Amino acid sequence: TSDTTAITLAAVGTLVAVLVLRPLWLVPFRLLSTRVFHNEAHAPWTHTVVLSWAGMRGVVTLAAVLLLPTETRHRDVLVLIAVVVTVGTLLIQGTTLPGLARRLSAR
Repeated sequence: TSDTTAITLAAVGTLVAVLVLRPLWLVPFRLLSTRVFHNEAHAPWTHTVVLSWAGMRGVVTLAAVLLLPTETRHRDVLVLIAVVVTVGTLLIQGTTLPGLARRLSAR
């Protein structure tokens, strides 16, 4: 149905946003802090890339959404989206993080 499609798109879109936005924020921030503000970071840039991929896995979001009152409008959908983000980041980032760290440490 149309509702199922909208909920699926919202859940997948949120997961994609979580996966993309953290690196898009951390990597430019590192460049900005080292080049513009002359804050010489001691860690190599590869550490920033690994850090950007090692997020919180949505656990805080899941805990927060479970604290919503049961009468909250669309609470079930919000819980579902939080679960998709938590499980999705665990599976995608959690399983690829060790390989990313190994690959970048080899450079």
